[in-house]
Amino acid sequence: MAATCVLVVLASLFVTAQGFGPGSTAISNSGVICSRTLQSYSGMYNISTLYFSEEELQKNVPQLEWDTPYLSAVTYTSGFGLITDLGDIDLEGLGADCATQNNLVYSQRVTPKVGHVYAVINNRPSFNDGYFAVKVTGITNGSIELDYGIFTASEASTKSDTMMRMVTGDAWQKLSKPQSGKECSMSIKHPTCMSNPGVKMTAKMAPAGKICGTTLSKYTGNMNVSALYFSDISQKTNAPQMYFDGDNFNAVSYSTGWGVVADLGKKTIEGMNSENFTDYNLQFSSQAPVVVGHSYAFVTLRPSTNGGLFAVEVVSMDASKQTVDIKYGIIQHSVDSTISDSTARVYVGDTWTTLKSDAPGTCGTLVDTPCQ
Repeated sequence: MAATCVLVVLASLFVTAQGFGPGSTAISNSGVICSRTLQSYSGMYNISTLYFSEEELQKNVPQLEWDTPYLSAVTYTSGFGLITDLGDIDLEGLGADCATQNNLVYSQRVTPKVGHVYAVINNRPSFNDGYFAVKVTGITNGSIELDYGIFTASEASTKSDTMMRMVTGDAWQKLSKPQSGKECSMSIKHPTCMSNPGVKMTAKMAPAGKICGTTLSKYTGNMNVSALYFSDISQKTNAPQMYFDGDNFNAVSYSTGWGVVADLGKKTIEGMNSENFTDYNLQFSSQAPVVVGHSYAFVTLRPSTNGGLFAVEVVSMDASKQTVDIKYGIIQHSVDSTISDSTARVYVGDTWTTLKSDAPGTCGTLVDTPCQ
């Protein structure tokens, strides 16, 4: 499958304007705590969901849904979302690293409790993604009152046949109360990196859809033999997608991003796609015990580096050598490539990609992948 790219805004500041410019879109401010009351879903998304941009509203792709008794990280065939309960804590001062604690368990929906804070991660590579937190301040007569703050969110906007990505916030963002009500309004965001449109963006990436095999050794200080890397940028920045610690698969989480894994049980990854990740009963966490014959769903989102969806199947383990033989396949993967002060998001696959052993591509080889 051909790679795709979207331009990424380098700055996190907003430029206020009265209308859309080429490639610009209106998007919510990051880092500020805002409030919203949602009504339980009854056929009208605009009163039961959170939207972070005008394009999300126009295309009906919200970030969060209230449908009594569940608060759901909205999942589509075009993307994926997860939510976790952080407990009865303050929203003010909360940092983006709140979602990287090893003891957290993620699912696609929760039964919310008044006073609790919930972290939400949405990964929709070809449209939008978001990393934010909400605090439930009240639940009455089918409505839910929320305080919420965005750590980082991005929006892919297509103008004049060019797709650009506007980004607000970053992985170091902390939430604070607004100085005035204006911060909780959407602002027009411009893709500043359009100043250098002639630069050809590329990244060396593994093929999507192709089932490959490899052997991982227990991590003892050398990630090269213990981890999966899907691009040259991930290798150079030492940002693997997962690693084996001798007993568990670890979805690597950083202060600059996030990753989780779920055990799908005894099944093959042959023919698997993102729909296999969308069972409401699945529970995702930062690591999962390795079981021979089981397959695992991985979800990663690292706003400034890479992200994606992929699956791993355990073929065999050798306890004496502390190794595991696996099959793995990329459903979707993206990296941010920076050349001459311009940044592009290059990605392979999409959420409709189906994993096959005979899919095109060469295992173990990272191919130069340009923006299309």
